[in-house]
Amino acid sequence: MWGDGAGGVVERVGTPLAPTRRGHRRNAISSTDEYEETVTVSTTPDRAFFDKHMEYLFSGDLDGLFESQYRDDAILIVPAVSEGEPPSIVPRAQFKEFFGAFLDYYGELNVDSLDHFVALDDSIFFQAMVSSPKAGRWVMGEAWHMIDGKIDRQYDYVHKLD
Repeated sequence: MWGDGAGGVVERVGTPLAPTRRGHRRNAISSTDEYEETVTVSTTPDRAFFDKHMEYLFSGDLDGLFESQYRDDAILIVPAVSEGEPPSIVPRAQFKEFFGAFLDYYGELNVDSLDHFVALDDSIFFQAMVSSPKAGRWVMGEAWHMIDGKIDRQYDYVHKLD
């Protein structure tokens, strides 16, 4: 079993096909053997947390998002928009305004790919390619540090592609 790169767990069960192209079976299984495979993917709790986060965000349910997934003392850390400016540190009391502006700016947002998803006991990191008819294509990344199953620090970055 191993991670599927998107927070799921993949269990791969394989049976060598016989005969091989040379007309005989190999005694040992090698990377060049052909396989008939069954792949099972299950969602981890970390991936379920991420999926629920996206569901809240895309549905515009910011109150539900903040109540269920963020600690009362949570902060959001965003890099500076212009060179030489300090990063923005947004306290939870300002999340609704910040995320509302985010949703207004991007409009309808599509996650084109989830390229990296890494989860530890106390954190989740991901990078995604996103697009919207209103704002174009972007690379977005977030890292969430968590305490007792809720985000206490969120680090964000975005980079416009076109």
